[in-house]
Amino acid sequence: MFAINGKTAVITGDTSGIGLATAEAFLKKGAKVVIAGRNAQRGADAEGRLKRVAPDIVFRQTDTSDEDDVKALINFAVETFGSVDIMFNNVASAAWHPSTR
Repeated sequence: MFAINGKTAVITGDTSGIGLATAEAFLKKGAKVVIAGRNAQRGADAEGRLKRVAPDIVFRQTDTSDEDDVKALINFAVETFGSVDIMFNNVASAAWHPSTR
């Protein structure tokens, strides 16, 4: 396994499920974490929960379908913690298309 103590991780799609669990695991291993998602309230709630695990956690509202928003997220992480060492792209989207058969 690799050491992540002191590293900065950016995690998208983090307000529940795998993203939230990953953020918690990274914090427990000593990483500084920036979590990102579209929903400000869910992000603030996740940040509050994770601050009980470790203090080096911040939420940034981000729409990962917007390139400029993603660039702003990375810039925010660098300004906040000095670097981005780990990028965990957990966000997903799906579109349903009716069969053309």
